[in-house]
Amino acid sequence: MGFDVTRKALLLSAALGLCLASQAHAQETADPRESPLQKPELAPADLQDRSVETPPPLATASSDSPDEIQFNADQLDYDYEAEIVTASGEVRLYRGSDRLRADRVVWNRNTGQVVAEGNIVIVNPEGDAAYGDKIELTDTLKDGVVENMLVVLDAGGRIAARRGVREGGIITVENAAYTPCSVTDTSNCPKEPSWKITADRVVYNPEQRRIRYTGARVSVFGIASIPLPAFSHPVGGVSDDGFLMPDIRYSRTNGLQFALPYFFSMAPNRDLTVTPRIYTGVLPMMQADYRELNSHGAFKVSAYGTYSRRSDDLTVPITPATSKNDFRGYLDAVGRFQLDPNWSASASFRLTSDRTFLRRYDISRDDRLRNNVRIERIDPDSYFSINAWV
Repeated sequence: MGFDVTRKALLLSAALGLCLASQAHAQETADPRESPLQKPELAPADLQDRSVETPPPLATASSDSPDEIQFNADQLDYDYEAEIVTASGEVRLYRGSDRLRADRVVWNRNTGQVVAEGNIVIVNPEGDAAYGDKIELTDTLKDGVVENMLVVLDAGGRIAARRGVREGGIITVENAAYTPCSVTDTSNCPKEPSWKITADRVVYNPEQRRIRYTGARVSVFGIASIPLPAFSHPVGGVSDDGFLMPDIRYSRTNGLQFALPYFFSMAPNRDLTVTPRIYTGVLPMMQADYRELNSHGAFKVSAYGTYSRRSDDLTVPITPATSKNDFRGYLDAVGRFQLDPNWSASASFRLTSDRTFLRRYDISRDDRLRNNVRIERIDPDSYFSINAWV
């Protein structure tokens, strides 16, 4: 039988609220300080342990209201005394392009609790499918809990979690794992993904549009495990300000080097990365990289600067005369622009303060810096190019 339900965006809005933000998922483990008895540590959810069923088809009829829920089930029972509605047997809910399928849905009208059980599949408009064993919702029909969750992203990635919670709009999943890699081989047999991120707890705040991980680790080919004590990233395909991965290396010339880049997202088409670099063998250096993409083309400008001893010979002993500090730097700019459908121009400029700066700070081993300007014209019948070097 089938009928329409228009009450509060019934089950689907809540269930989808748990899983539609498919990039996010989180977990919350018990704090051992709250109880002398600690829970045994659980392994992250398995990305391969669930067979992926076919999502429910699209609704056959469109709804006049975006809040209207189309509801179909093989059987519907109503307990008038307990005020409990039970739908069973291929239960399907539709709201716009959002879809839910379950074996059984129970709605307690007195408590407002809605429970969906058995082979649950939820699909959002983007095509991401979320699978679970059981979903319990509060009377707001927006918050709730899902057990044994797996999200198969339309882009190809997977997120698995033993438990997911949505409360006050914030989504939290426990013992989670994520991978963008395939989890089956050419014979459709399960295999370990090339790399994955596992975490004890993952929190997604829709207002901040950011995912934060607690106890995260990166595993490569199921062997290497790199801990990430503090790790977060924005969602929605946008960039955000913040520190990037630090760079630590050693050289015989400069000793131990430590660099910590900071990324500034100035606009969707412009960004700036500032990197202070500290050495044990030479004075610190600052690096800045600016990138821009516009309607005419793209260009990048990199600048390096320090205040240190300037000498053409790195083996010269340090004396009062040779140890005098001065500004030293390097500028590198490259770009390409499309002037019109036929004409294009590209350029590369390199400038340094002295002959040894690039080698001293391991930037480049080039003994000559070349500047280049190139103009091209390409059409169906001819090709023309001017290329100048300095």
